[in-house]
Amino acid sequence: MGRGRVVPNVRRLELPLRPRRLRLPPQRPPGLHLPQAPVEPRRLPPPKVLDRSASGVQFFISAHDRFERAPRFDGLDFLERWRGKTVMFVGDSLSMNQWVSLACMLHAAAPDPARVSFTKGDPVSSVRFEDYDLSVVLYFSRFLVDVVEEEDGGRVLKLDSMQAAASWLGAHLLVFNTWHWWTYKGASQVWDYIQEGDRRYRDMNRLAAFSKGLSTWARWVDANVDTSLTRVIYQGVSPSHYTSKEQESDGAAPASGGCFQRTRPSQVATDGDEAAFPEQVVVRGTIASMATPVSLLDVTALSQLRIDAHPSVYGGPGREGMDCTHWCIAGLPDAWNHILYAMLLDQR
Repeated sequence: MGRGRVVPNVRRLELPLRPRRLRLPPQRPPGLHLPQAPVEPRRLPPPKVLDRSASGVQFFISAHDRFERAPRFDGLDFLERWRGKTVMFVGDSLSMNQWVSLACMLHAAAPDPARVSFTKGDPVSSVRFEDYDLSVVLYFSRFLVDVVEEEDGGRVLKLDSMQAAASWLGAHLLVFNTWHWWTYKGASQVWDYIQEGDRRYRDMNRLAAFSKGLSTWARWVDANVDTSLTRVIYQGVSPSHYTSKEQESDGAAPASGGCFQRTRPSQVATDGDEAAFPEQVVVRGTIASMATPVSLLDVTALSQLRIDAHPSVYGGPGREGMDCTHWCIAGLPDAWNHILYAMLLDQR
């Protein structure tokens, strides 16, 4: 959406980076409720920071409340403000969700003819808006800390190692995320051992491992990020809507349950429920302990309501079974970026 300019929704779908499994399916689920036009939030000034701790960490109100008061997303303004800069998302496939969404939103706002280039790689993919010298980058990292192939063939998740992190320096905006892969077991687990210091374990409590790994990330940010050059944001925990962890691991499509055949948002969220989202408690506690100002993009409660916004069994080629973890694009990640835009205006 540009300044007063109506951009056909189809324009934003032209970028080749949008994975097929995240697109709204040609044959939509029966009864799927889709609005006829984008819902525009009320035009109000950017919300203020509610609290600033002694360490300078900014805490923002829950995303679903913030969205109600956020200024309208202005993609052209975003392109101008971030001209000559690099915006980098660092994290897993939920970071990819948000990265694809932002790239599409900016592509829709760029004046015709838009000169946009796309490079895809492992672990780095990038969309570059040539007329603005702006790169929107994804650095794929499941854990933020390292997974290393050892000579004996074992894959080791090293909770206190971040050798890849040097590649993130120099970006002007860093949006981090991790959690999704920490809970996986069995065939879906991508490591064989966990290592902390010189001690190696077959396994440990996953929330404890996550906390240790996130503390390593926090120390790296405090030691290496130049806040006069770079703003740091942590994308909050994105909830899944599986009936059980077993269902999440095998991705099988059940006769009922989870996000299967869900066509409308939920009406109730467990906002602030520490029992439901203990990983979010770890995130908040880690950020609060940091010396570097880090803002939390709190998407948890907002996203928990959108049980209808997953690809479900309609992901198509590349995703068999049921996906109640990722989000369709266009869809919920657009709201995340709407809030991100408001946060960046608030911090200018």
